[in-house]
Amino acid sequence: MSKVGFIGSPDTAPVFRPLGMDVAEVHTAEAAEAALERMCRGDHVLVLLEEDVARDMAAAVERVKRRPLPVISLVPGAGGSRGTTIEAIRKLVERAVGADILFKGEDVP
Repeated sequence: MSKVGFIGSPDTAPVFRPLGMDVAEVHTAEAAEAALERMCRGDHVLVLLEEDVARDMAAAVERVKRRPLPVISLVPGAGGSRGTTIEAIRKLVERAVGADILFKGEDVP
C-alpha cells in the first residue's frame, strides 16, 4: 500500500499524525535526512517536508527530487510560511512554461 509521510519539527509533526501519515519528528538535519532516506526505501509516494527542515538539508532534497517517487512537497511549519513553498512552485511553473507567469518578476510574497 502506498504511504504518505511527513518530516518535521516536534511543533508541527503532531498535526499530521491523526491523518494516518508516517510521521518523523526530527531535531537535526541528520535525523531528517535519515527519515527521508527511510521513506524513499519504503513505499512512500508523497513526503511532506517542513520548510525549515528542508532548508537545512537542501542537497538531500534535491537528490530525492530527481527520482520519480516519492514526490517531495514543502509545507509551512508551526511558525508560518517562510516563502520557500511559493518560491518552489514559481520555479516549477517557470520551468514548465518557460516564463514567470505567476508573479511576473515581482517579489514572491
